[in-house]
Formats: sequence, structure tokens, C-alpha cells
Amino acid sequence: DWARRKRLQVGEMVWESVYQQDPTAARGGRLFGRYSDENATPDAVFRDDLPLAVTFDFNINPGMHVLGGHHDPRADVFTFAGEIHEPRLDVRSAMELVNKRWVDPLAPKWKSKGRPLPVHIYGDPSGASESITRSESGYDIIRASLRMRKDVEVSERVAKKSPKPIDIAESMNDALLGLDGVRRVRIHPSCVRLITDLRNVMP
Repeated sequence: DWARRKRLQVGEMVWESVYQQDPTAARGGRLFGRYSDENATPDAVFRDDLPLAVTFDFNINPGMHVLGGHHDPRADVFTFAGEIHEPRLDVRSAMELVNKRWVDPLAPKWKSKGRPLPVHIYGDPSGASESITRSESGYDIIRASLRMRKDVEVSERVAKKSPKPIDIAESMNDALLGLDGVRRVRIHPSCVRLITDLRNVMP
């Protein structure tokens, strides 16, 4: 399957640290060395003037990790305002929480403007694969959960194949702190798992 092939392709150390978010898998400098606590700010909150961006990490063990926030194209800033993570969390359960915590509060504000809430879906291509235990993919479940609603407009922004782990790390580091000294990633302190990963994941 995809996971087995990817694990063989990138090697055990990169697989554990990048794809499984296991900071104990390697030693050395941090993978996201440009992260600092300046990236974490209580001002990183949900807004009703930007599309809702939802990013999915499809790990089953220790459980899915879902991030909610926004991309502000004018400022070129990514905001992570909330996260969802529970042990053994599956896609359906995650989507129930996405709807309850993020979509339900924001959709009425967009409806008052006469528009559906734009929801941009991000994630790794592994979510497009069917599971051995079901005939539908993770993205199939996400689509079904959102498109049954009349108050959202869904846009999928998922690459056809995963970038190389080193490219992911370089892009993220550039966003965390650019060569111009600007931090283009803002994270609410409640995103404990994301912050822990950025602090501790090793290459």
C-alpha cells in the first residue's frame, strides 16, 4: 500500500520523524529549526472574512491530526487557529468535530453576507487511497460530510503526489521565518500537538 511504499522510499528515520511525527525517531538538529515561540500567538484566531482552511494528516496510529485556520493571500500569512487530535481518531469522527467546532460557528456569518462558507481542504495524497477495510477514501468521506451541507462551498487543494520530505521541511521553514525576517506562520497556543512537533521533530 501507499504507506509501505513511502516508508521504503524515504527510509525509516525520515518516515518516523516526518510522516509519523515521532521526534524520538532521530537525533540531531530540529527539522523545523526556524520555528520559535514568536510563531505562537493568541491573536491567531478564526476569522469570518477568509475561507476556512482545513488540513488533514491521515495517521491512524496515534490518530488523525486536523488543523483549522486560514491563508491570508494579501499578507501571505498562514494562520493555524485550532487543531483536532485524539487517539485512534478516524476520518468520520474527525469530520464530526470539524463541523461542530469550526464550520457550524462560521457558516452563519457567511450566510448573513449572502454567501456559503468557502472551505479549502488540504492534506497529503494518501487520503485519496481506498482503505483495505472500506471502499471509500478519506477524501470521499470529507466530501460527503461537507457537500451534504447547503451552507458551504468546498474546494480541494491536494497535490497529486507528495513532495519530497526535504522540500516540505524547507518550505515550512521559509514560512516560519523567511530570509526577509518575516514570520508567515501564526499558530494559536491551543494547537499543542502542532507546536510540540515543530519544536521537537528531528530530521
